[in-house]
Amino acid sequence: MAEEQTRSIKTKDYPEVTTIIGEDSGGWSRTKEKPMSLSIALCRTVKPNEFAEIATHYEWNTKHPKCDDKELKFRSSSDAVRKAVLTEIASLDPEIYISTDERKGIDTGHPKRYKDLFRKVAEYILNDTEEPDEEFFMDGSSFMKPKSGEDIVKTAVKIKGIRYHHAESVNELIVQTQDFIAGAANASRKGNDAYIDIIKGSIIFWRID
Repeated sequence: MAEEQTRSIKTKDYPEVTTIIGEDSGGWSRTKEKPMSLSIALCRTVKPNEFAEIATHYEWNTKHPKCDDKELKFRSSSDAVRKAVLTEIASLDPEIYISTDERKGIDTGHPKRYKDLFRKVAEYILNDTEEPDEEFFMDGSSFMKPKSGEDIVKTAVKIKGIRYHHAESVNELIVQTQDFIAGAANASRKGNDAYIDIIKGSIIFWRID
């Protein structure tokens, strides 16, 4: 009987150009009494393949035996794995940009709220560089259709050539690694800075509403 897969496997190479990767973490409560934060974290790296390779170094579901994610994720990883992944990320000297929305009682629907949050951080990272050409991988979300994400990115940088990719993390190791940055950001908003402290030297921008 074939052994069950327990780690992500790198099966593709990413273009060796400056690359932006995006992921979110958290969510919004539907009640005013229990607000929650949602953070979107974007990361710029000049080492996309090394960044993606990090996701192959660790087993899935180390937080608890009953976790059943089919990819490496912050939420289902042990404290030791979370810190190890973030330490590897920090060693690549990325540039990290984060936007968090934890406002209470907002009347706008979640898709509009999510797109506004993405727009704020995307505009900042895209206009904070003189790089002429970039790849942009954004993990899929039920709150934002692929075309909406692409439109936001293309509008933010009308002059620069940029290729937007709607990514599904189960198929994109580069996004699996990025999940730990988003997870660290949202854990910090809940009072746990143990993870964000590992990468705080790489954070360029963090907007909190």
